[in-house]
This record gives sequence, structure tokens and C-alpha cells, in this order.
Amino acid sequence: MGELVARSLIALLFVLNGAATARDPEPRRAKAAWFGNPPLLAVRANGAAMVVLGLLLVTGWQRTWVASGLGVLLVLTTIGGHAFWRAADRAERGRELTQLVKNTAVLGGLLLLAMP
Repeated sequence: MGELVARSLIALLFVLNGAATARDPEPRRAKAAWFGNPPLLAVRANGAAMVVLGLLLVTGWQRTWVASGLGVLLVLTTIGGHAFWRAADRAERGRELTQLVKNTAVLGGLLLLAMP
């Protein structure tokens, strides 16, 4: 029961944010432009993949692979979208650093779920 709750709580982040990204990819694309200027389709596909993998995480199906896949997407999204070192001012740098730290905590949860 505890693992189901943990998987569901982590998955909620990916399903909600992934759906928002798939619906409206432009703001995320603009943030990640420095990281290689991804096309809108790639950003939208990233969001859709997060939704699908998030839902699969809840079910527990192929938990190790699904959690690993979400971890890879999270790392790429974090580097591309929360580059605190590139922030224009102190307040923005603080917001981006907070997001980066939050994402590393989520990554820790995914690493635990990825263990066989």
C-alpha cells in the first residue's frame, strides 16, 4: 500500500506537468532554447511521454524501467528548463534553484522506485 501511494504521488507531478507541457509547449520551449532550441513537437512529445510514463508508474507495470525513463526525462527537463546559473536576477535564480532542488528530490524517489 505504501509503495502505491508513493508511486501515485510522484506520478501526479509528471501527469499534471506533462499534460500542461503537451497542451502548451511554447513557454517550456522558450526556457530551454539555450539547451539546443528544441522544436515544439519535441517539447510536446516530452510532455506526452511524462503523462504516459506517469500513468504507468501508478500501475506498477515495469516499475524499474518506467521510473528510469521518468528519471532521464526529469534530468533533461531540469537541465534545460531550470538553469539557475543563467538567471537574469537574484529572484529568478532563487526560483530556478528551488525547482532544481525539488527535481533532485523527485529524482531520489524515482531512483528508489527503479531498484529491482
